[in-house]
Parts: sequence; structure tokens; C-alpha cells
Amino acid sequence: MTATRQTPSSPSTHPTRQTLPTRVVLVDDHPLFRRGLAELLSEGGLFEVVADFDDGAHLLERLPTLAPELVIVDWQMPQLDGLTLMRHLKQRDAALKVVLLTASDDSRHLLDAIQQGADGYLMKDTAPERILERLQAVIDGKLGLEEETLLLLARRLQQDHRQRSAREHAPPPRRRTGIAA
Repeated sequence: MTATRQTPSSPSTHPTRQTLPTRVVLVDDHPLFRRGLAELLSEGGLFEVVADFDDGAHLLERLPTLAPELVIVDWQMPQLDGLTLMRHLKQRDAALKVVLLTASDDSRHLLDAIQQGADGYLMKDTAPERILERLQAVIDGKLGLEEETLLLLARRLQQDHRQRSAREHAPPPRRRTGIAA
């Protein structure tokens, strides 16, 4: 939830509300990508990057002192992968928003992430303005997915359904008898 504060009012004006930037932590093992993402997020004033890490273990150590509202995590990292990190983060604070930002368009990764509580799954090649829009949607309580990602998810669910259905309707395996013909 984004915090708000009242600005002082003068006698002739009504109080206005200013929205505080959303506190964000970045976790990605590529320093150039982290830096570019931090700059993108900081430009509009809606997000404040309070820390960035090259692996999840360091974040877990510092999490209590950072108090982020949103954590953006790379899927593939050498020590602690993004899905495992997300599970740790959600166990510590179920209300914390976690978005996986990845180059992987593997539908199994996407399905695992959503099933295990990801608030968003965005591709690294998504246009910067769309990333900002989807992250704001996550802050607003929506699921942060692009249309292409939704199609990928739908196809994966259909494929899983067809496989389950085929197993359920398959004839039972033939039992072998010990008699030779």
C-alpha cells in the first residue's frame, strides 16, 4: 500500500494529498541492468529505489531495515534463484509485493511464479513505459502481467489440462501374463 501524507494548508486553500514514492528493492546479478532499472524507476517520482543487490541472500539479511513495499527480482541468479527468493520474501511478509523481471519466457517458470504468489511476471525486453505501468498496477493491487504473458500462461494451463485429461481418459495399462503364446 502506498503511504500518503497531508501537505500543510494555508487558510485559503484545502489540504492536498501527495503520494509518497513506493519503496523498491532490486535484485539482479547484472549490475548494468540494475542500474538502468533504478534510473527508470526513479525518473517519474513514483518509485524510490532504496537498495539493490546482486543476490537474494544479501537482501534477506537486510530486509528488516529496508522496509520495501515492492521487490523486483531476476529469475536466474547464481546463488538463490528468483522463485526461491520470492518464497522466502512472501514467508516473511505476505503483503510484500514481489515481481519477477526476467528474460525467461518459459511457461513453466511463469506458472510456478504465479502459483507461488508472484504479484507480477514481466519480461526484460518489455518497453520501459509498460514496465512502469505494470509495476504501478501491482502497487494498486492488480496482477502485473503483459498480454503476451497472459497468453503464455493461458496456453500453459490449456496444455496442462489436455495432459491431465489424456491421462484420465487413457485406457488402463494392459497387464502382462506369464504365459507365452
